[in-house]
Amino acid sequence: MKRIIAIFPIVLILLNISGCYHGTSSSGTNPVKADPFRYMMVNETLTPLQVTVHGWNMRTIPSGDTTTFQYTANPGTVIFQCVAKVTAYPDQVLGLTLIAKDTIAVDTVDMYGTSIYVSESYFILYMKNYFTTPIDTVIVNYQTTVADTVNWLIPADRQPWILGYHRATDSTTVYAHFLDNAETSLLWHHGTEFNFPDSMNQAVTLNADPR
Repeated sequence: MKRIIAIFPIVLILLNISGCYHGTSSSGTNPVKADPFRYMMVNETLTPLQVTVHGWNMRTIPSGDTTTFQYTANPGTVIFQCVAKVTAYPDQVLGLTLIAKDTIAVDTVDMYGTSIYVSESYFILYMKNYFTTPIDTVIVNYQTTVADTVNWLIPADRQPWILGYHRATDSTTVYAHFLDNAETSLLWHHGTEFNFPDSMNQAVTLNADPR
């Protein structure tokens, strides 16, 4: 039998998906259905990924890890949904929740793998606070119709705090307000105070620095 390998990209809203499959062929040219069947998903994002595959309980895949769904028979199609988000204690979602879903025909193959990425249209924001006062509010894409408000306390500890996924545009701005001080705030502009890597799974770290 000859193994057939194909790799192709599928771009969905919010998340990017790339897939590769391995098929078997009795003649070397015509793939045939094979049992049992194995489906694998790789989390290439920077955060845990919640995955729901039809017929299975929801799983959480850590960043950089892989999970495998082993079927006793080829299901014909695989239907899945992935959710990427940043959650703070107890259950507050910081920033956006990114979702991807797809239905894949697998009836002619014995194994299929999918890798999940976050597209260049989004980024993860980290912030370090070098002031002596905590930051209590961060607004990404400030004063626009797509503004994301993160109400989360960032202590003055100079450590990177993750503030979730946000839309990445040429005009993205980030606003930070300090606790109990209406007079103190900071504003960063894309292209001036920071730039995006313009890559999948991109992240930006901003320093709230009194200098």
